[in-house]
Amino acid sequence: MKPNDKFYFIKNYFVDLNIGDLIRCYLPIIGMRSSSVYQFLVTIWDNGSKPHQFTEILNHLNFGFNTLQDSFDLLSAMNLIEIYEQKDSQNQQIFGIVLYPPLSTQDFLKHNVYRTLLEKKIGETCVSNFEKVNLIHEKKISKNFSDVFDDSGENFITNRPQNDFEIEHFERLMARDLLRFENKDDSIIALYNISEKYKKSWFDVYQVAKETAVDDVISIKRIKNFFKSRTQNSSKVIFSDSEKSLISVAKSKTPIDVLAEFKESKYSGITGSEKEVLRYAKNLGLLDEVINVALFDYFNRYTDTSNLKANLFKALVNDYSYRGLNQAEDAVEFLSKEIKSQKQGEFKGNNKTHKSNVPDWSQPDYKNETSAEKQAELEEQKRRLLAKLEGGGE
Repeated sequence: MKPNDKFYFIKNYFVDLNIGDLIRCYLPIIGMRSSSVYQFLVTIWDNGSKPHQFTEILNHLNFGFNTLQDSFDLLSAMNLIEIYEQKDSQNQQIFGIVLYPPLSTQDFLKHNVYRTLLEKKIGETCVSNFEKVNLIHEKKISKNFSDVFDDSGENFITNRPQNDFEIEHFERLMARDLLRFENKDDSIIALYNISEKYKKSWFDVYQVAKETAVDDVISIKRIKNFFKSRTQNSSKVIFSDSEKSLISVAKSKTPIDVLAEFKESKYSGITGSEKEVLRYAKNLGLLDEVINVALFDYFNRYTDTSNLKANLFKALVNDYSYRGLNQAEDAVEFLSKEIKSQKQGEFKGNNKTHKSNVPDWSQPDYKNETSAEKQAELEEQKRRLLAKLEGGGE
C-alpha cells in the first residue's frame, strides 16, 4: 500500500454514524487520529461511485502515511473497517474498503474483550457509569397509549408514540378470511388499545377478532369482552353438576346451534326473526357462551313457547349486558340466583329497588307458579333440555 494508491468504497455498506458511541467507547482505545480517519471515511462515503487516493486522507488530516496505516490496523482490529486488495480493469492495484458502524454502548460493554480494553484506558468506575440503570424497582409514571387515547381517537396528540400494531398483516388475514371493519379508523385505534392493554400481539388479537366477528364484521365490543373475561377473577361460586354441564355446553357451541336444539325439542325450526334477535345480542358485545346461557334462561322462563320472542329475549340480553356478564360462569351464577329467588316467590323484576333495565317479569307472558308440583315439572324440563344439549341434539 502506497500513498498514491487508489481505494473505493465497497457498495451498500453505508454507516449511519452514532458519534456518541464512537467517542465514548472507541476513542480511548484507538486514539484521536484513528478516530479522525474513520470519521473522514464515513464523511466521503459514496457507495463506490468513484475511486479515491489515500493522499486525500493524508492532505485533509495532515499526517504521514505510516500514521494512516497504523490507523487502518487499529480500525480493522476493532471491526470498524475491512480492507481488500484487488485489481482494477487495467490490472492496477486498488483497495476496497468496507465500513461498519460502531457498536452501541450497551453492546460494546457486553463484549468482554472490548470492555477490558476500555477499562484499562479509563478505569472500571468510569466504564460502569456507562451501563444502563436497572429500572425493575423504579416507579413508571409515563402514560401508555391506551391511557391517552380512547377508541374513537379523542385526545389525539400529534407526536404520539409510533403505532407498532401491524395493521397491514391484520388486514391481510381479514381479506383472506373475508372479514371487514364497520369503521376502519376507529377500529384500528381500538385494536391497538386492546393489544397494548392486554399485552397481546396483533396475531393474538386477530384470532379473537375472527372468532368473535358478527356476520363477518369485526366486533370491537366482543373482542374487549373476550379479553376482559380472560383477565377477571375466577368466580368463587361452587357450581352444581348440572350448572357445570351448562357452562361446558355454553362454551362449546354457537348460539345458532343451541337455539336449533331447543327448537328441535319443540318440533319447530329457526325463523329469520330469531336469527336477527341473536345478531342483536352479539352486537351488544355479548360472547357466544353468555348468549347460550341467556337462551337456556329464556326457555326456562317461558316453558309454554317454542319461539324466541324478540321483545322478551332482547330485554333479557340487555339485562345480561347491563350487568357486565362476560363469561358463562358469570351468567350461570346470575341465572342460579334468579331461579332461587323465583322459587322463593321473590322475583327481582318485582323488587322496586331493582336497577335492571329489564321490564318486570310479572307481565302476562310470565307465569309465576311456585307450587311444588310445578317446580318439579320445571326442573324436569330443564334437566331434559340440558341433557339434549350435552348430547349434541341426539
